[in-house]
Amino acid sequence: MGKAVEFLNPDERAAIARGCFQVDPRSSNEKELRGLCPFHDDQNASFSYSPEKDAYNCLACGASGDLIKLWGHAQGKASPKEAFQAFCGQYKPQDQPAGDSVPTTEQMAAVWDQFPPLPPEMCSRLCRDRAWTEDGIKSLDLRLQTLRWNPKLGGFVDDRYKNRIAFAVRDDSGEIRNIRSYMPGAREFKLLSVAKGMGESRLWPHPSTLKDGPVWICEGEPDVICARSHGINAITQTTGALSWKKQFNLVFEGRDVVLAYDADGAGIRGADKAAASLSKVAASVRVLKWPDFMGRVDGAWPESGGQDLTDWFAKHRRSASELEELLGESPAIQRDPGRPESVERFFSGRSFQHAKLARELYRENPLIFDTKTKTLYRWNGKNWASISEMAIQQRAQALLQDESTMARISDATSQVAVMAAMPAEQELDNNPDLVPLENGMLSLSTAELLPHVKEHLNTYRLPVSFDPDAKCERWLQFLTETIQDAATIAVVQEWFGYCLTRDTSHEKAMFLIGPGSDGKSTFLHVIQELIGERNSSAVNMADMAKEHYRATLIGKLLNTASETEGAAFESDWFKAIVSGDKISASFKFKDVFDFSPYVKLMFANNRWPKVKDNSDGFYRRILPIKFKRQFKGKAIQKNLRAILIAELPGILLWALVGLERLRLQGGFTHSDDIHRTLVEYQFANNPVQAFVDEECLTQPEYDGQGLSVSKKGLYDRYRAYCTGYGFHPMNIVHFSRELLTILPHVKETRPGERGGSRQRHFDGVAHVDRGVI
Repeated sequence: MGKAVEFLNPDERAAIARGCFQVDPRSSNEKELRGLCPFHDDQNASFSYSPEKDAYNCLACGASGDLIKLWGHAQGKASPKEAFQAFCGQYKPQDQPAGDSVPTTEQMAAVWDQFPPLPPEMCSRLCRDRAWTEDGIKSLDLRLQTLRWNPKLGGFVDDRYKNRIAFAVRDDSGEIRNIRSYMPGAREFKLLSVAKGMGESRLWPHPSTLKDGPVWICEGEPDVICARSHGINAITQTTGALSWKKQFNLVFEGRDVVLAYDADGAGIRGADKAAASLSKVAASVRVLKWPDFMGRVDGAWPESGGQDLTDWFAKHRRSASELEELLGESPAIQRDPGRPESVERFFSGRSFQHAKLARELYRENPLIFDTKTKTLYRWNGKNWASISEMAIQQRAQALLQDESTMARISDATSQVAVMAAMPAEQELDNNPDLVPLENGMLSLSTAELLPHVKEHLNTYRLPVSFDPDAKCERWLQFLTETIQDAATIAVVQEWFGYCLTRDTSHEKAMFLIGPGSDGKSTFLHVIQELIGERNSSAVNMADMAKEHYRATLIGKLLNTASETEGAAFESDWFKAIVSGDKISASFKFKDVFDFSPYVKLMFANNRWPKVKDNSDGFYRRILPIKFKRQFKGKAIQKNLRAILIAELPGILLWALVGLERLRLQGGFTHSDDIHRTLVEYQFANNPVQAFVDEECLTQPEYDGQGLSVSKKGLYDRYRAYCTGYGFHPMNIVHFSRELLTILPHVKETRPGERGGSRQRHFDGVAHVDRGVI
């Protein structure tokens, strides 16, 4: 057994283990958790973990170890040492003093009398920042810690610099059994005790201080102080959320109880555990259901470190009356001493009622179902996020408990999708004027920041906030160092703004070209961070021909890929996606469907990608950006990416300026540098095609003009064209063959066919400034 046994009790170890692998509730119990092994592709639930023994084992792959090793694997830690340090940092009781010495009640009482009241300036700060009140502070007898218990010295020592908030934990006789102290905002040592560990778990403040009426049980002393400051009859236990003691139940016998634990996985499990125990004695028990804005992301709460009752008042500036309204949405668990939460409401006699379960699932979750893509979405407080059917099925399994079967779960899940189906005329992301950001919905037409509401039907948001005062000086310097050309940088600015929208009317993709070590990857990293991982995809050009790869473009704003040399790709799908044309796609093993993509395509290359298309329709869709400087040795700034990411709010403003200019101009800024780079790409892909597009007229453009040019004269023009761009020309034989392939209507005439002229000619083509040579 490892350090986890020293730090945590079996229930706490079990709770952490559940987050490290997929547990099968049907084959698990209090003594052993069974499920799918996280160390290999397990299909048969070969893995088990014992919270009592702190040991795991897989019968299939032979993996074994303790909780710290399992947790480190789940967290992606690179080494056992890193896993151990991270685990200790997160779960080791920081308030546990070294050694076994514990002060006596007489010592604690004596030192408590030396602690002065909290100074006025600290009280003012706590009232402002933590939403406490002076009455709440005085009623709980909060004091300023000036001494610290040192077990090695066997006494209290001077420690005035701590300036911590102290409170006494008393027993039924009024004697102090522990002194706890609190430091708001601390990352570690937030709560300290003079007793070993956190001392024996007790209720604080003493139950004798409770008033008549409902009792609110919070997770931690700071929340109780905040609650009592707002007139709420609150109490807590002095140990973790999962350590509810049955002895506490007697205090709440016949009373109405509200559990307001933290909005995270540990808090939810702790509240459920306490509720199950309290429901045997209390008149009623309610578990407060926090709204999504308290930290729920994509339908899920964080495992730890979630928001709490203090955040409700201090961070979100909500009131006690609003908290009471929220409580009204939390159904009471009526007293049922014989069993836990009943599943009888889903049955009529012996008959299972699928619709009742479906309605319960739909009532719990704000859901919509897109019938076009067969995708289920759940509101997370800021946007509609796609979820799998498995998430709904898991909740159905939890509600049915031992009565769950796959048939019942599947049928109810299907009914939920029908209930949540969007009307045929309704579309997601249907307002092109709104850009969803972390702190609201930005209107592009008015620059107004609107609140997040379900009715906007946005399925994404950018992971950046709108800050009208933000700057991005290092980003602008980076562009000057790498791209260098002012007009091209203007195009890049417009492109960033274009990527913020679902508009595809400008029909452009961006190709980044450079020799390597030139800033392309940093450039891609910045725009990926601006747009967000959830709003991006990474399909390369060749894979766009595959249906299930195209399906990953749904709802994405940006697709980036670093291309490697390979076979030439077909351009049909590329051109359709760039233009926002309706295309077909399918998820693996699902039906084919049609959708109109609005994703912007970006590719980074060290060499030009090969394409089986030399038409203007392909090249006019490309914005080729050349990176002109290589960074080597001391020129490399190792922390550059972090510096640029810190400027994302400023880069957002910069991109919005580019978007406004793009819309006013009706297109991207002209750049001679981009034009030269595009010609270079055309030449690299087909030099003769580039020459024809740039320098020649063809017969279909000038009906009846009799265009003709001498073979040698046109070839000389081709050679001059190549020399002007620094290209190496092919010989006249290969040139002629390629020209006739590109322009099949052109005919080569021989000597004698042109009235005695001995020079060979091409009929149907001419140099752009001559007509006839």
